[in-house]
This record gives sequence, C-alpha cells and structure tokens, in this order.
Amino acid sequence: MGSQNNRWIGEGRLGKDPQYRSGQGKNGGTWEMCNFSIACEREDEDKVQDKDGSMRSKVDWIDVKAWGQLANQSSYYHKGETIHVEGRLEHNDWTGSDGVKHYGMLIEADTILDGDATTSAPETSRGESHDVRKEYKEEEVKNQVAEENNIDPDELPF
Repeated sequence: MGSQNNRWIGEGRLGKDPQYRSGQGKNGGTWEMCNFSIACEREDEDKVQDKDGSMRSKVDWIDVKAWGQLANQSSYYHKGETIHVEGRLEHNDWTGSDGVKHYGMLIEADTILDGDATTSAPETSRGESHDVRKEYKEEEVKNQVAEENNIDPDELPF
C-alpha cells in the first residue's frame, strides 16, 4: 500500500495581523504560538458575482497555527501580506460556553515564507529551495528581537 501523507501547501493574504502568544509551560519551559488566517483564491473558473454585478474568484479562509520559533517569525507579518504556508491539516472539536459542540480544521504550519519568495527561489543541489529573502527576513526578525530586548543579536539562539 502506498504512503498516505497529511500535507497541505497553500498561499494567500493575511486577513489581519497574526495573534502571537507566549507563556510558561507546566515543566518550567516557555512556549510560543501564533494564529492567523489567510485568504486563498480558488481557480479562475470558480467565480461568484458581486453585488455590483462584477465577477470575482471565490475565496477560502484558512486558519493557520504556528509554534515555537516559527510562531515568533510569523508575528512579524502584517494584514494584507502574501505568505506561503506548508504544514499538516488538523481537525479540532470543542464545546463552546453555550454547550454547543463545534468543529473546525486548521493548518499546523511547519514552513512559512514570504509569498513572493516561493516563485523565484532557486533549488539547492539537494532539491531544497533556498531563498535570500527568507534569510533576510530571519535576520530582520533577529535584529528586531535583539533591539527590543537590548541584547547583542549574536547572543540570540536563532
């Protein structure tokens, strides 16, 4: 039997600024998490009519969750930016304060890149994508975190 993978890859625009949270874990360690939604347009043949009569592509809103360093990196994106997300599809269910059972799907991200970085990233000899803009964004994040905490960027663990 073939391999069955739970892999999601998509690109879209952030609907609002990501919501970043961090805290202390039960074992004394720290955690970081970031939630956001991206708007992904459907194919051209899947159109809907606006109130003014013009045709536009249908949009799906995809919820995304990132953990750890990726959560920290994600918190520096802003509403309207295009980002590329890869991860696994996760099913959640919960009971609301009104006692009603809710169900939802989200992507637990393991890769997040600037949206325009994915179209021009050359592949390395191992077939991996290598993008200077991603490295620049990481360096920008590192410098901003160092400045906010008044420490030398070289002392940061990332």
